[in-house]
Amino acid sequence: MWFRFFGYVIIRIKGENPEGFLNAILRQGLRLWDVQRLRPDCLVARTSIRDFRRMRPACRQAKVQVSILEREGLPFFLARLWRRPLFILGGLAFLAVVSYLATFVWFIQVEGNQTLAGEDVLAFLAEQGLRPGVPKRELDPRQLEKALLFSLPRLAWAGVEIQGTLAKVVLVEKTVTEESRPGDIIAAKDGVVVNVIPFTGTPLVRQGDTVRRGQKLISGELPSWHRDYGRLIARGQLPYLQASGIVEARVWYEEEVYVPLQQTILRDTGRYAVFREIHWQDKVWTFGGGAEFAYCTETREIRRLPGVAAVLPLEVHTVTQREQMPIVEELSPEEAIGQGERMAREALKARIPREAMLLSEQLHITSKNPWGVWVRVVVETRENIRAFRPASGQEGKVAVTHNL
Repeated sequence: MWFRFFGYVIIRIKGENPEGFLNAILRQGLRLWDVQRLRPDCLVARTSIRDFRRMRPACRQAKVQVSILEREGLPFFLARLWRRPLFILGGLAFLAVVSYLATFVWFIQVEGNQTLAGEDVLAFLAEQGLRPGVPKRELDPRQLEKALLFSLPRLAWAGVEIQGTLAKVVLVEKTVTEESRPGDIIAAKDGVVVNVIPFTGTPLVRQGDTVRRGQKLISGELPSWHRDYGRLIARGQLPYLQASGIVEARVWYEEEVYVPLQQTILRDTGRYAVFREIHWQDKVWTFGGGAEFAYCTETREIRRLPGVAAVLPLEVHTVTQREQMPIVEELSPEEAIGQGERMAREALKARIPREAMLLSEQLHITSKNPWGVWVRVVVETRENIRAFRPASGQEGKVAVTHNL
């Protein structure tokens, strides 16, 4: 490491007695490293600049010739650099531009928003003066935080921090829980009830009942004999508590897909094209162009320029397009049925809750003709179908939580 800082040279030692030369410099206390023999009369090694200048007596004694092959390290790099004044000026100008651009905000990152749209938050921040390209000296993070909390009532906390050229906005939204709203338990989907466990409220269904989506299952409405009924009526409030409980039901899911026996698929031809794009905010410059493929897939490798990304919002996209050719493929009825079953299963997987218990599964071939097949998959599950619906006019009011 130190030799790179102070500089070193790669030397060639040529003569009839290179071993004698090595012994002589060792007696002088000089240092060589990475010694390699190229031929019986030729060695290559590395040494410091200081020790190289002290090798002349050893060269005369061993009758060898020592020549410099390469000069490495910081002193030689600076010397080469000094001979290129335009390069130095360009580097200084580049550093000046980068330093100047570092005084601006180029990126805005919003985190923590769940119900608030990120675009709406960015639009509001732009109205307050926080936008890409604004000088950092014109920003007051504390004032931005106050403006966010004042104008967006759904926020419980807001933090704005300037990190280099990045403005990081962290939001925490208020949570309105079911526990703060009187209401009923309703059916989230159609099904046949198999178990009802009411925690609070009055159950309106029992085992074996068929229920429809939106039907009330456990009512939070207080009966007239309840001890809180009169008090709530006197206050002008609806006599409601927050119903809670578990309602398990058998639920059926159905998915039907059509699979043609003759299908057009795309296969790679092996041809591809690579080009690059430079992205600056909403501007794009393309270099190299792409091939005129009728069908192709496209992949992008995105990277930011090292050392510059912190201050310049430049991205280099390397785009690879791979040509594809449409090919007509014939499926047998059995292959089409298998493909349809897989497609239907994948579609059902996205609809069925993870915690649902699978009870049964049926495959039906609903139609078959010379052109294709219709495949239907029916799945039966057991799951909790409860959903909470606030009582009309009671959103946000405190619930009565007494048991009946």
